[in-house]
Parts: sequence; C-alpha cells; structure tokens
Amino acid sequence: MSLSGFSQVVGPFNSPAYAGSATQTGTSASGVTLSTMMGQITTVALTTAAGAEERFTVTNTLTDANDVVVVSTNYAGAGTPMVGVIKNAAGAFDIVITNLSASVAFNAAMTINF
Repeated sequence: MSLSGFSQVVGPFNSPAYAGSATQTGTSASGVTLSTMMGQITTVALTTAAGAEERFTVTNTLTDANDVVVVSTNYAGAGTPMVGVIKNAAGAFDIVITNLSASVAFNAAMTINF
C-alpha cells in the first residue's frame, strides 16, 4: 500500500535520533531539549492550582512548523491533567499542561510522551 505525500519511518528504531528522554529542571516553565522523533519528558513536581495551566518549550531540531506533535501523559497525582501542543515551529514546540480540576491542585511530577 502506498500513501502518497506521507513519510515512512525507516531505520534502526534504537537509534538515538529515534527515541529519548529528558527531565525538566528548575521550574515548571523551564524548557527542555530533546531532538528525537519521539520522547518522554519528566516535569518537575507540579503544584499547578485548580483551573490553571503551565507552559514550557521543547527544543527539538527534528520538528517542523507543519508537523503534528501528539502528546499524552502518565500522571498519578492529584488534579485532572490535560496536555496539548501549541506554537509549533521549526525546531521547537510548546507544551501546555492544564489542570481541569475545579478544586484540587497538582502535587506530583508528570511524564509526558510525544
């Protein structure tokens, strides 16, 4: 089956450019650098208030302004997280973490997959 206009991922999937991980240091607004096709980011311990959000930049030399970056999270703390990507550009994208809870703040680090 051929999909015209779509790229095919080829190559050694254990290659450093294919997958990686990064740990955020400093504050929840501190950016991370992870130039891989997919990755896992561990945030600092979040204390985001109910109804509030956090935002940080992921520097990734493999991303392009036309890419669709999909994120998900593993979070076992309090609050109700929602993660998304905004401001996608060549070489970087921003991740927004929103606490959907009406009354409970976050109280743990979060793992974000892309």
